[in-house]
Amino acid sequence: AVASSSDSQPQQTRPGVAPGSTSYTLRLADEAAYPPDIPREFAVTVAPAPGAMYVLSQPKSGKEKEQDSKRDGRSSSVVVEGKVELKGEVSAASLSKEYKELMTKRREQAEKRPEVQPLQKGGGQQMTTLKRRTVTKGEARESQLKQPKVEVPQMSREKLQDVIFEKFSQQKAWHRKDLMDLTGQKQKYLTEVLEQVCERGLGKYKGQYVLRSEYRNQSAGR
Repeated sequence: AVASSSDSQPQQTRPGVAPGSTSYTLRLADEAAYPPDIPREFAVTVAPAPGAMYVLSQPKSGKEKEQDSKRDGRSSSVVVEGKVELKGEVSAASLSKEYKELMTKRREQAEKRPEVQPLQKGGGQQMTTLKRRTVTKGEARESQLKQPKVEVPQMSREKLQDVIFEKFSQQKAWHRKDLMDLTGQKQKYLTEVLEQVCERGLGKYKGQYVLRSEYRNQSAGR
């Protein structure tokens, strides 16, 4: 046997077990030669299923669907196989230091991303290999900062006003920073054009720009 239950009778008084549930202690058999860094003892809890849960099936092919229809006398493609009466949960009774270290190694391995490195062979032929390494959040942020920013050409005032009117036709108020990101224009130049057609919002629009009243109909008609 690869596992054995040390409790001959169910335990219903385990701390944290909901009323109506039954719990067992499961221990892995020593002769199964499991790795030393995994838990040996587990808590098994069996409890009534929450709410109404059913097991459904659906034929994968038209032929299977036709056979099920003849068998059950129904034309529905979904068949109710039964109702779920109980649910089972298995959790480690305690986590050893070795098991925690194992989980840490697995998480670090999952966070590794492939890195492309070109290799030059003796004959001049270039090959590509993938090397996995862990990239921290700090390294990712630093890499983003090092990337050169693409300089967006400055729009004419008429073009920029058209873009601003288009954006304000989508929503009533905008933050200047959002408009800078959308248009790619520098703050000083964008602010000059904004001040010509917009005004600072009040109340719930405080800190944002709204169109001046004489331009609102113009924006809505675009």
